[in-house]
Amino acid sequence: DDPRVVLTDNTEKKLEDLFNYYVERDFVTPDYEKRLEKKLSGLLTEASVKDLYHEARVEHGAFRARFPFAHKNQAGLIIKAIKPLHLAHKDPALAYEHGWSWVGKIRQLQKYKEFPKHVLVAAQAPSKADEQAFSIYKEIREDFLRLNVQFAELSDVEQIKSFARLQ
Repeated sequence: DDPRVVLTDNTEKKLEDLFNYYVERDFVTPDYEKRLEKKLSGLLTEASVKDLYHEARVEHGAFRARFPFAHKNQAGLIIKAIKPLHLAHKDPALAYEHGWSWVGKIRQLQKYKEFPKHVLVAAQAPSKADEQAFSIYKEIREDFLRLNVQFAELSDVEQIKSFARLQ
């Protein structure tokens, strides 16, 4: 594409936004996942643990993962992280693309030992009436479970709250 100019007061933030959009493909589901983040934020508030969780990034080289809810220990290491994931796309191919991108990120970060030990993916499931979409959802869920990543439907409030509590 032709070069363009951007005016900004915060070049680092703008560069990060552009990277997230063009490289990490944040445009695929940002609105849906922002809504999921709000719902999860409410659940963490209900569980009285919201103050313990903050946004964090895990990275190794070109692989980056943003967790809107992460709890760090005193040494600054993430010990628990929650990632909302929208898998209820009208186009099942988008669910595959989005789900697999996260499965791939997690696989690579685990390979380089840069991944938190306790991670929960809280996903918005498609309707069971849409057999194809629900089948894809179950396949992606199984991929996460094989990677030892906990998985919960967003509607499973007690599982999410139980994970979020620090024992």
